[in-house]
Parts: sequence; structure tokens; C-alpha cells
Amino acid sequence: MGKVFSIATMELRRWLRERSNIFFVFVFPILMVLMIGLMFGSSNLRIGVVVEPGDRLGPELIDDLDRQGIEVVAISSTEAGVTAVERGELEGLLVLESSGSPRFAARPDTAAEIGTLLEASLARASIQYRVADLMAERLELDSAQSLTIVNRAAAMSPPLVTVESETVGSALFGEAETRFDLGASQQLVLFVFLTSLASSGQLILSRKLGVIRRMTATPTSSLTVLLGETAGRYLIALVQALFIVGATMFLFGVNWGSLFGVGWIIALFCLVGTGAGMLLGSISSNEEQASGVGVMLALGLAAPGGAMVPAEIFSNTMRTVAKLTPHSWALQGLGELQFRGGGVGDIMAELAVLATFAVVLLLAATLSLRRNITP
Repeated sequence: MGKVFSIATMELRRWLRERSNIFFVFVFPILMVLMIGLMFGSSNLRIGVVVEPGDRLGPELIDDLDRQGIEVVAISSTEAGVTAVERGELEGLLVLESSGSPRFAARPDTAAEIGTLLEASLARASIQYRVADLMAERLELDSAQSLTIVNRAAAMSPPLVTVESETVGSALFGEAETRFDLGASQQLVLFVFLTSLASSGQLILSRKLGVIRRMTATPTSSLTVLLGETAGRYLIALVQALFIVGATMFLFGVNWGSLFGVGWIIALFCLVGTGAGMLLGSISSNEEQASGVGVMLALGLAAPGGAMVPAEIFSNTMRTVAKLTPHSWALQGLGELQFRGGGVGDIMAELAVLATFAVVLLLAATLSLRRNITP
């Protein structure tokens, strides 16, 4: 086993020595998760509110915005609020002045939405004050007295009609805790398989340069070389997968669910990718051919497998086709863990299918490679 481990770590070091590999293995997947989350993820609006002394609308407005699910942040000054909007920490800023003339600020891309929303909230929050002012003007009453009458009248009004709603069926995608959850699992599956197929060119290069031949010329059996080469590619895929999980948890707060279950899916899917990469490397004649075919094959399987577009929006026919790819089963298992709170017991079918893919591909790759490395 010592020789197998040495060969595996040597292959990992050779792979990481290429700077372009470092970018595509570690940096690019995280950038893709970030871009997908920012473009397609949903986030709550954060609106800052500056309430100057003497303003009477503040509490009512904050309650109205809160009922709409908008996060309201108290800001100490207008200058601090504007700075927060400029930095992207807030979507908008509302300044309530004692003069009764509210002002708001927002970024150009959200100005129209924020303006319409705040205008409607201000109208609802200020209606009792407008009625009280009109009563004071028409009946020549004191402002405080007219407001008291309006509040008493509002308290004596018939209760509002209560509407009860019922949700039937199940959510299409399940409940995500952050906007990055779905993209993280998709990019994990996409890039692990893509990297595994891309590493097939390194296997061809080892054969062309005589690295494998020199190893078999030493007191090292062909089986040991074969296991070491396989373990090396598996180690590359595993390091990338664990990095993506850890980085997305730390940087974006992605909820992966049961890490024990995720570990099983990663372990088996990396085996699937390793088998596919080894098989491609054994039947390709040169590195360019392996790289080109590998990229097309990886992307061609990722698309119907749900690693680019969620399989939940596919037609029934496409969902059936997706089951022919290991990506679909891996994403289905990850979705059960991430969005439905499942455990290992809930993904046994997915694990069994991934194990079958891995055994078939590794067996085919082993038989093909054994002919190439046997002296």
C-alpha cells in the first residue's frame, strides 16, 4: 500500500503543479457559485430608516415594511445611510424628517422598485394622521385631540376579515437557506466530473513519457501501478470536492445538510468520475483528443443531469433521460440532504446507483489499462 500511496500523491503533486489546474479546480468553481447565487438567488430587501426627532410616522412605517417581509435597519444619520447604500449594504434609504417631507435614496438599478414600495408604505402608515389633520382643519380642533378621536374610531372599527390559506403539494426545489445552496451542489457535481475527465490527459502523458513503463520495470507490479494511478485521480477529485464544500460553507453559508451523507455521495461520485477519466485516458490516443472529448462529454452529461439547469423543470421524458447520468443521482441525493433534511437512510437508492456506476466504469477502465501497462 505504501507504493500505491506514493504513486497517488505523486500524481496529485503533478496535477497541482500546473497553475491553470489550480484555477479551474479551486477558483473557478467558487466564482461560478457566486455568480449563480447573485444572478438567480433571491434575497430580502434591506432598507435603512433615519428617523429625525419630531417625526411621527416612524413606528407605523417600520411596522408596515416589516409586515411585507422587508428588513428594516435603523440608521443614525443620513450620511451613514447613503454610504451604506453606496457600498451595497442596503438596497435603499428612507429619511423621515420632522418637517413631514420624507426623502429616499437608492441605487439606480433598484430606485424605481424602492420608490414605489416606500410610497405605498408611507401612504398606509400616514393615513390616520392625514385624517386627523383634515378633521382638525375642518372642525377647528387641536391636532392631538383630533388624532385621539381618529385612533379611538379605528379601535372601534369592525375587525378585518381573516383569510385562511392552505398550501397543498410539495415545493418544486425544496427550501434553500441561502441563495447559493442550489448552485453549490450543481457546481460541485459539474466540476468534479469535468476535472476527472480532464485528468485523463495526464494519464496519456505518463504513458507517452514512459513513466508507467519505468515504474513497472522496478520491483512494482502492474496491479500496484494501476491502483496508484487510480488512487491519484481519485485523490484529485476528492480534494476538489471537499474544497468546494468547505469553501461554500465558509464563504456563502451554504447549508449542505447531513455532512455524513454528503461525504458518502462525494466518495462515490468521485469514484464515478475517476472511473470515467481512467477509461477515457485508456482509449484515447493523445492528450488533445482526451481533453476535447472529456470537456464535451462532461458538459454533455451535466446538462441533462441537472448540473446546469435544475432537473425539476424538465419534462417527464427529460427526467427519465437524466436518470441515465450519474449527475442526476448525485444531485438528487444532495437535494434530499440539503433541502429536505434527509439523512443517509433517505439516500440509499442514490448511493446504490452511484456505486453501480463506479463499479462498471472502474472495471472497464481497469481491463483497458491493464493491457496498456502490462509488460
